[in-house]
Amino acid sequence: MLRRELKEEIEQLGTNVSETLREALEEANAGHRLEELKKKLDEVNTILSKIDVREDREGR
Repeated sequence: MLRRELKEEIEQLGTNVSETLREALEEANAGHRLEELKKKLDEVNTILSKIDVREDREGR
């Protein structure tokens, strides 16, 4: 529940609470997705770092 003062200030400023909340949630969600992608990239880099490319080419 909003404090009375905050609710009054929101009304005075004409802030669209639904839109502001939606934007904040979208931004937070994008941040979480970015973190997940970074983790997956680290996992892929770890796997790729174990592959010796020269050895693979010489074997052909």
